[in-house]
Amino acid sequence: MPRVSSACLAALLPCLAAMACPRGNATTTTSAAVPTVPTAVLAFTGNVRGWVEPCGCTADPLGGVDRIKAELAKSRQTTPTLFFDTGGLLFDRMDIPAPAVCQEEARIKLLLDSGKQSQLAFTGVGALDLARGEAFRAGVLAQAGLPAVMANVVGATGVVPHLLRDVGGIKVGFTGAAWPVGTALPAGDAPASVAFHGLQLSNPLVAVAKEAGALRQQGAKVVVVLSQMPRGLTVKLAEGVPGLDLLIQGHEPGEDPTAPQEVARGSWLISAGQQGQYLGRVTLKMPNLAQSCCLTLDDGGQGARQEAERMVKRAAQMETQAADFEARGDRTNAAARREKAAQLKASALALQQPAAAAAAKENNAFSFEALPLSSKVSSEPTLAAQLVAYKASLKDLNLACEKNLSCPTPPPDAAVYVGPVVCASCHQEQQDFWKAAVIEDPERVAQYAKKPGHPNPKGQVGHARAWQTLVDSKATGNRDCIACHSVGFEEQGGFCKVGDAPRWGNVSCESCHGPGSKHVEAESPAFIQKEVPEQRCRECHHVPHITSTESFVYAEKLKLILGKGHGEKRLKALLGKP
Repeated sequence: MPRVSSACLAALLPCLAAMACPRGNATTTTSAAVPTVPTAVLAFTGNVRGWVEPCGCTADPLGGVDRIKAELAKSRQTTPTLFFDTGGLLFDRMDIPAPAVCQEEARIKLLLDSGKQSQLAFTGVGALDLARGEAFRAGVLAQAGLPAVMANVVGATGVVPHLLRDVGGIKVGFTGAAWPVGTALPAGDAPASVAFHGLQLSNPLVAVAKEAGALRQQGAKVVVVLSQMPRGLTVKLAEGVPGLDLLIQGHEPGEDPTAPQEVARGSWLISAGQQGQYLGRVTLKMPNLAQSCCLTLDDGGQGARQEAERMVKRAAQMETQAADFEARGDRTNAAARREKAAQLKASALALQQPAAAAAAKENNAFSFEALPLSSKVSSEPTLAAQLVAYKASLKDLNLACEKNLSCPTPPPDAAVYVGPVVCASCHQEQQDFWKAAVIEDPERVAQYAKKPGHPNPKGQVGHARAWQTLVDSKATGNRDCIACHSVGFEEQGGFCKVGDAPRWGNVSCESCHGPGSKHVEAESPAFIQKEVPEQRCRECHHVPHITSTESFVYAEKLKLILGKGHGEKRLKALLGKP
């Protein structure tokens, strides 16, 4: 496993071991009284992918910049709090079609304005920030007054290699690193120059070691790395560069937050989900600022209890082995096993004593939680109003933006979409079943009951009323929603303009079975996708459109859309009927 050479570390990390050498400027972020024990909250988002609010498809949506602002305001009332983003902030995808530019820019403006209102201090640089190029990324962040942090980028505008912040009397240093997916890290302190979506990257091990050393020299008591690298490479970074306290997984952290993991001595890897569904909160408590290493995870004693339980179980195994040796007349091994069992029991008991808990409180420690931003979390009124205005503006904005644009022409031999009316000319029975395949969702019924006058009080859901869902929520002009509530949006042989969406509204035959022109011309099943793979469904049924990946069970969902004339044989098999 590659490591930075000892000679390199000696030059780059003079203060990582024990001493702090204060120098340079530090910015204080505080609006609460500093407690006796220096305490601070590091609040963060990661891999937001441009989401300013939940899409509205789930019964209890997660996320929203208005909820983030409200939670940060609460935190700042009690504890000095710094808010930052780990990168992957601006876009949800790398390919931005020309008709989408106007909505994308309006959304980014709202996103960055919300960040300013929430006192967003800085961000990282991820691939999704570079979807429209480095110049665009640098321009919008400069306009927002938002610096980016990355140690190993070469010559990027508005990017600094490290930042030092004083939060509640604790000097916290930040740096970051990115590396292309599928590319191995360079060995040790070898130089590197790797292309990264218009940027050039140097060796992250060397760069992070250098910036971590500079931060320690400036008095940083905690060093945080914003990682825009795959998880495995983030772990290798922690193993190769000693003295990194917290590494925050910003690149593809996964849907769900994970418990802190110590990936190298004193180096903890954390993440807080994606798309703004959770607000990560690291609480630092530093009773001993002279202590050089290392942060202890404060998990409320859970780790100690689990370790004590493990020791008790191991002691029982030792006693069983001792009895076996005793039965065979081997008193030497029996005595050794009993002695080991006694030691394990004593250690387990010590972990549960008040003295152990008191000793733990003398250590510099951190706790971590990922706060789910569900509908139960309060919404900050100013940003909530801005979200409403943003959504109301989208239809006119997109119609104006796409006025002089043409959709790409498909290749001459490509199949194109024909629409459900054409399909029904031969498949009326299937279309009748499709129209009737609507169910009432109890969760939505309960949710909409709290909203008097809601246009869908029965909580009806189904492919045949997918467009009506957008009508009900006044989202027919939102490009982020149209693709999963219509047929063929932004697909080859489909349509690309908001103005054409009503004609193609609802999730109908070709949404699942593919464009049907060749099938219609040939009148042959060879030119249509009869069996629909799960992955096709998951192109829309994914987070944040659903609560979690596991919440969408393919076989169970098939039971709702199969029936007479439409996969009846497969439905019987799923139901276990002959």
